[in-house]
Formats: sequence, C-alpha cells, structure tokens
Amino acid sequence: MKDKIDVYKYPFSDWFNTIFKDMSKNSEDPMFYMPFGMETGMLDLTSKGLLDKPLLVDRGFLSNAVFGIMTGRITKEQAITNLKWLLEKWPKAYHIVYIDADIKEDDRNKDKWEIYDPIKTRMIYEDLMNELEFNVTIFKNKFNNESLEEFDEIVCQIIDNH
Repeated sequence: MKDKIDVYKYPFSDWFNTIFKDMSKNSEDPMFYMPFGMETGMLDLTSKGLLDKPLLVDRGFLSNAVFGIMTGRITKEQAITNLKWLLEKWPKAYHIVYIDADIKEDDRNKDKWEIYDPIKTRMIYEDLMNELEFNVTIFKNKFNNESLEEFDEIVCQIIDNH
C-alpha cells in the first residue's frame, strides 16, 4: 500500500503539549481552527494535483470537529457549518475510512486523549457522519494481522476507484 499512498498524521497532541503542557485545558477555538487550516491546505493541494500520491490522513478533519465539540472549542452547529463548507468546496478530494473497534481499556493511549469519553466520542462521530453526506467506509479493527491486511485492501480499493 505504501507505494500507492503517503500517510500523514498531524502532530497536534505533541504541538499542544509543548506549548500548553495540559491536554485537559484545550477549549479555545484556535485549537480547532489551527488543524482546520492544515486540513483545508491539504485538501486544496490534493484537489489541484500538487501531491505526488493520494494522502491518507490519520485523524483528519472529522476528528478535529469531534474533538472540537467534546472540548467546547466549537459547537456542533459550528462543526456542521465547517464540514458542509469542506464538502461543498472539495466534494471528491477525500474518502473517510472510519476505524471502529470494541471499546476496551488498555495502556496504548498513543494520542494522549485520556480526557475523552470513548462512548461519547463514538456517538459524536456517528451523529456527524449520519447528518452529513460523507464518502465513508466503516472498518472494524480487531487488532490482528488480518485487520492490517484488510485495511490495506480497503484503502487500495478506494484509491483505485478514485
């Protein structure tokens, strides 16, 4: 898959923790608009053919909206306004692969998101995906080798169809 696509993960938690030192105090709206600006830049670059390969973005614009709502950075209405604008401006520049998994406690916490309630997070994702017309594929991660292979196949199929 890596020969067909580049993967990018915006280092929001590292950036935030370097400057503010406390992820629990991230309710200011600039914390939403900073990654929103990064997303619009990448969508614009993609739509203009300025990237060599398709780009898979880990925790993209939908995650920014969900975490923005959860932290009080923005309201659900503001998230919907911003997401509708993205959908209208770049309707074919992206495809969401929503990775679902059974909610369970573990020590991975690779993104330092311990302040978020996983059930509430899932509900907001589902609510926004149901309310807006996204190109979305739902993938169930079982955290095994078969899931890795299946994910690669799904992403490659999406790329081949675009």
